[in-house]
Order: sequence, then structure tokens, then C-alpha cells
Amino acid sequence: MKYRTVAVYPQVDQQLNKAIALIASGSATAKQALQQAQAQSIAELTRAGQNI
Repeated sequence: MKYRTVAVYPQVDQQLNKAIALIASGSATAKQALQQAQAQSIAELTRAGQNI
């Protein structure tokens, strides 16, 4: 049986992908990239009406 995975919060998934790309390219440290991803994810989820 095959399962299809669906991202529950695609906004967060996109922010994590961007953070990983920044870390891998050396553009930002892991701490900086993840803090930025967290802040942007919270902002996007709040705009979408999610309670955090």
C-alpha cells in the first residue's frame, strides 16, 4: 500500500527548505537561518489565522 504525504503547514515546510539552503550555501549560520525561519513561519501562520 502506498501513502501520500501532505504537508500540514506548507508555509513552515517552505521556510525550513529556505533555511536549509542558507545553511548549506554558507550564507547564514544554522542559528541565524533557523531563527529567521521561525519568525517568518510564525508571521505567516498568524496571517493565515492560526493561533500560536
